Amino acid sequence: MDILQNNAMTQRIAWKNTGQTCPLCEDDPTATEKMKSTKHSGAVKLEQHMTTGVAHAPLGRWRRMHEQIAKECKFIALLFVSHLR
Repeated sequence: MDILQNNAMTQRIAWKNTGQTCPLCEDDPTATEKMKSTKHSGAVKLEQHMTTGVAHAPLGRWRRMHEQIAKECKFIALLFVSHLR
């Protein structure tokens, strides 16, 4: 009975139904709530998210930090945010 409950197929279905959030997004203070709550449907997709793209690269963190600062200061908004888009 234990084999039926803990086989690879059962784990795959459980992962797909529940999803998994990115631990790097959860620990990143510059990550938005949408990033923190995004559930990835598989281990491969989560690994791709964590290793590719600019989400966790220094440029992505820098950009999010300055976008948050720009919301509070119009001068910073003119300097940084307008040049990044």
